[in-house]
Amino acid sequence: MIADPDNIFETVQNDIATELMSRALFQNIDMPDGSAWVVLTEDEGDIEYLFTKMISDCGLSVIVQSPIVHTAAGTKPVPEVQFNPLSIAVSISEAVIFNRAGGTGVRVMRAAYEVISTLHTFKPPSLNKPLAFTEMLKDRDSHPETGALVASRICLFEVKPYFLVVSS
Repeated sequence: MIADPDNIFETVQNDIATELMSRALFQNIDMPDGSAWVVLTEDEGDIEYLFTKMISDCGLSVIVQSPIVHTAAGTKPVPEVQFNPLSIAVSISEAVIFNRAGGTGVRVMRAAYEVISTLHTFKPPSLNKPLAFTEMLKDRDSHPETGALVASRICLFEVKPYFLVVSS
């Protein structure tokens, strides 16, 4: 989680991560040091290091990525900046052999389903507009330390339109 979010993009990442961590599937997963497993947010630090640590320690990583935005081009000027759409990706990765033999036991597709069913129509408090699931992408990679298979899914969500209210 981003410790001190100072903009809407960081706040929405925290809202989504908090909602995902509240789900039963992700509860009661402990890291080897006894700390609780967490959903990561992209802006909280060295995300590559944190991802590698999660995959190495427990075999499962979920990352709420920084939002991607496009500015809506309209025919009339609007007093606020309008993003259409505001897109958010959630990456789910599993070190398959390690995770199923002694890691979390939560498979990548089960976690992806949980992410989609939790976030589709979820209204992050910071946006007060529902997310809409749009697409799931597939990726494969190798564990950076062991070379073992890491299977990933990237779930994409959108909010349309989103007006960024700028205070003066």
